[in-house]
Amino acid sequence: MPEYLMGLIFLAAFLMGLGVLLLAEERANKRVLERLKTKKQPVKTREKGKLQDIFLLSREQLRSMAESVLEDNPRLVKLELSLKRAGLKVRPGEYLIGKILLIAILGILGLLTGDLLLAILLVGISLVLPGFYLKSKATSRVRAFENQLIDGVDLIANALRSGYSFLQASEVVVKELSGPIAEEFEQLIMETRVGMSLEDALQGMNQRVPSKDLDLLITVVLIQKQVGGNLAEILEKLGNTLRERVNLKGQVRTITGQSRLSGWVIGLLPVTLLLVMYILSPEYLIPFLQHELGLVLLGVALFMEIMGLFMIKKMIQIDI
Repeated sequence: MPEYLMGLIFLAAFLMGLGVLLLAEERANKRVLERLKTKKQPVKTREKGKLQDIFLLSREQLRSMAESVLEDNPRLVKLELSLKRAGLKVRPGEYLIGKILLIAILGILGLLTGDLLLAILLVGISLVLPGFYLKSKATSRVRAFENQLIDGVDLIANALRSGYSFLQASEVVVKELSGPIAEEFEQLIMETRVGMSLEDALQGMNQRVPSKDLDLLITVVLIQKQVGGNLAEILEKLGNTLRERVNLKGQVRTITGQSRLSGWVIGLLPVTLLLVMYILSPEYLIPFLQHELGLVLLGVALFMEIMGLFMIKKMIQIDI
């Protein structure tokens, strides 16, 4: 095996080991914090030597510095919001450690085959796959939330007619429904109980669930709170509007289903043929990849592929 492959395998193994240690420490710290939250009495600690105290103090200082850096990092703030939108109970640090582990594992598997191009392809897949999973998870969660929102609005309207407040009606939604809508309204109630205003709590829910239907509900509630009016009657009309929107979205999705399938076929066909040719006849494809003209043509084909997918997406994307 070439020396550079041995070096890359060693580097990937080092990253994988580091990721395992960091993930284990992160999980251990999380369990300790959960145990401390459940205990009412102070935890007794044995006396430690000066050297160990200095080590613990330095470690806590480094941890606080790292947390402050992470809080100020806009990318990690955006990543945390993406994790919340996907409904994953994972912190950004755990997600990044898991991503490093995935890159290391797939990189080692690719390098063990002795094929550098396959290793690069697997590493590229490991870089793209977690983000794609997050986006797909968030999209499905928003869709499930919108499907439940009609029942949620009806429950809130009926509870308001019974004399409940909006927060009490939100508790009814949490008790009667499940899934993402129950999770979000439970988060709303918890935030208001710790002192957050209803407006800020609703805006936080709107950030976690980027839905136009939810935006309509929040707008109705905030306007009614400022100018008054019969909120139950308004929510009843809003429920009818949301039903019509859901039906219209279903019709549009049905009509554009063939176009979406064509886009997937057109997008995956060249990549699949390239992989099949590389596996079955590598001696036919490798000279094309090693020549400058072949790389240029491959780059042009990739650019045209991306532009075609972008145009198909824009053609079938209809805002309602």
